[in-house]
Amino acid sequence: MRFFGNSVKKAHARAIRADEEGNLEKAAQEWTKAIKLDSKYTYAYYKRANVYYDLGENEKAFADFAKAIELDPNYANAYNDLGYIYEDLDENEKALESYNKAIEIDPMFTPAYNNRAELYRNLGENEKALADFDKAIELNPNSAVFYRNRAGIYYAMENYEKALIDCGKAIELDPNYANVYHMYGNIYSDLGKNEKAIENYSKALEIKPLGVTYYSRALIYDDIGEYEAAIGDYDKALELEPDNMHARINRAINYYRIGEFKTALEFFDEIIKINPKLAEAHYNRACIYFVGRNYEAAIESFDKAIELAPDYTDAYSNRGFTYYYMGEFYKALDDFDKTIEIDAAFVKAYNNRALVYTMLEGYDKAAEDLTRAIELAPDYTDAYSNRANVYALLKDYNHALADARKACELGDCEMLKYLEEEGLSGN
Repeated sequence: MRFFGNSVKKAHARAIRADEEGNLEKAAQEWTKAIKLDSKYTYAYYKRANVYYDLGENEKAFADFAKAIELDPNYANAYNDLGYIYEDLDENEKALESYNKAIEIDPMFTPAYNNRAELYRNLGENEKALADFDKAIELNPNSAVFYRNRAGIYYAMENYEKALIDCGKAIELDPNYANVYHMYGNIYSDLGKNEKAIENYSKALEIKPLGVTYYSRALIYDDIGEYEAAIGDYDKALELEPDNMHARINRAINYYRIGEFKTALEFFDEIIKINPKLAEAHYNRACIYFVGRNYEAAIESFDKAIELAPDYTDAYSNRGFTYYYMGEFYKALDDFDKTIEIDAAFVKAYNNRALVYTMLEGYDKAAEDLTRAIELAPDYTDAYSNRANVYALLKDYNHALADARKACELGDCEMLKYLEEEGLSGN
């Protein structure tokens, strides 16, 4: 048994206090003082290693871990923390070796099972992760963290029933575990139970306001069409996590959805200033310009989106549609051709190319494209209505009426009313 003098104990206490206060430089200095007073103080090397890593001084951190293990080859904590650092540096093989060593030294050491399970999960090896979480829970059935983490594996495996059971156990052990309520929200969201998802995200936020939780709740509000509530949550998410670009984009899209085009445009301009290479932002800005009938500006933004993402099918398709509105039909055809070349199942591209062929009086090609659109999407109302129009232009009134009736069944009766008003019975 080692006995430490008062000077070492004081340095130890000061180091712990500095670490707790977030003063890492001070903590490193105090651990160094302790080591100078006792060069075989294993714990000091171990703690200073973690501080050095947090400071970004990796070489010093690894040197201290090596010294701690040299002084105590059976130091399971050192191997466990070393594994965590290797994992953080994406050196997964070394991380796994370190976790394995920690468990070999101490088969009852639950943090190593937990951390190895997290590594397996990140590697997509869910069954191995599950086995390690099972073991951690067997050794410590009173850890809410272990139940929550196992729930995460069940969630990844889409075993929602078991995920919910583990979440329930975690909350039983820790009623104020915000992360578990967030997990509940994720599960209920996947199950399509939006009200319960919102309820649980809200509970998580009541306990611990986090940007990711505001963002997750905002996505639910998006799904149910409560765009103003979603905007409020995106605002909160960005207050806490200003770098969440998805929240910025979604917020701007929601302003577009509620008809506040100027605000939406301002937000997309802001996003592009932050990240000029974000194709999605240029694309959405182009869509707003299109709605405002500023077709030239729309084309310019679509061009930029395509320059940044050459396989961006939506950008090609909507640029083609913009050209169609501008009367530049051959440019529109080129874009719809490119869309279909990239994605042969892009339904709207066939429909929209058919509109161009119709304007160019290429009725057979239009009918062919609309037939393909219907094959891909049998309930595509616009395609039936547009093909009815094409058949009428070809004087094939029987087929025109059949398509018009189908479109009416699907909710668009305008073409059928037109044909009936014109007295086109198909005879």
